[in-house]
Amino acid sequence: MFRRHIILALSLLTVAATLPFVNTAKADQTPSFGLRLNLMINNDVTPLLNAAQIMRVDWLAQDVRWKDIEPQTGQYKWEKMDAMIMAVRPHGFRLLLSVYGTPDWARVARSDPTRDAPPANPATFARFMSAMLTRYNGLVSAVEIYPESNLSARWSSPDGISPERYVELLKPAYAAIHAADPLVIVIGGSLAPTASNDGKIAIDDLVYYKRMYKAGAANYFDALGVRVDGHNNPPKDFVGSKSVTTTTYKNNSAFYFRHYEDVYAVIAENGDKDKKLWITSAGWASATQKVAGKEFALDVDEQKQAEYLVGATELAQSQPYIAALVINNFNYSTSLESDPASLYSLIRADWSARPALLKLAQARQEMAAVAYTPSNAVSQHILPNWRPRQRPTFGIQP
Repeated sequence: MFRRHIILALSLLTVAATLPFVNTAKADQTPSFGLRLNLMINNDVTPLLNAAQIMRVDWLAQDVRWKDIEPQTGQYKWEKMDAMIMAVRPHGFRLLLSVYGTPDWARVARSDPTRDAPPANPATFARFMSAMLTRYNGLVSAVEIYPESNLSARWSSPDGISPERYVELLKPAYAAIHAADPLVIVIGGSLAPTASNDGKIAIDDLVYYKRMYKAGAANYFDALGVRVDGHNNPPKDFVGSKSVTTTTYKNNSAFYFRHYEDVYAVIAENGDKDKKLWITSAGWASATQKVAGKEFALDVDEQKQAEYLVGATELAQSQPYIAALVINNFNYSTSLESDPASLYSLIRADWSARPALLKLAQARQEMAAVAYTPSNAVSQHILPNWRPRQRPTFGIQP
């Protein structure tokens, strides 16, 4: 039987009980607000959804690995997807699916078996997308096609990382998606901000975007995705800023939240300004011990993480070309504890709330003009044998 020891630090934000949830996403509102999270877990996701609702979240972003759902050609395992879709539906969120992870049977030949790879035939991916969006017609609002394809870890191929091959994947997928559900927003790109351009491990995202456009991508996505990582820099800083004393991660826009400005410049240069940016992953890692590749997280304590995320949310509100801001992430710390992505989470591995969760909830309630009363009382609820029917609140209550 699944058991977990959970300590919930409850620093309460009380919202007037008579106020109904209002989804603040509107067609003319820029940007919508989202959370990236993992709902396909062997646990009750109701606490996550309740907290997201209190935070006035518009979008939930969920990774979907094709290989988990179609491990054999034409044989689908929809059970976890079905459960996730049905859990989300009553809450009124719009759902963004980030789809990647080619099954072994569809992978390009001679790719590294320890890494993700593109499909040998783009039509196989298009068929999968058609099957998924036919099954969930009207229940999925946006899809993101192969995020971080500028990394060899996501795009292992004997031909190397290739924006041109990505466009070949994008074209039939775009047609298949809109044939299955014309209202779904297709998000292209969403690349890792690497500040590296060796062509083997990574291609710089700005270089990749430019090559995508040159290969004819513009007609095959509805919005361009971008991923931003603030590293150890405040959200308003940019290359040349000196508002913090740290000296590392300063010489490239990829190290800043405002990296989206350089990405939008690529859109403008290619005459595609009618398209909007979707920031499908934005965050700051916070750590107390050194983690390889995430050393900058030592410069960001949990209070700074909270401050930076609120600042980023406010800054994005002022950019008319940003359609959505999705925070990375809510709960990877509880389901991917050994993954560096857990350093970005709004809750800890023990399911207690980080300050960022509480500060974002307060900020979002203010933006939505919802009355709130911060509580000075801090208490702890200890649930030594938590089971799915026992539901933590993460310190925020309706």
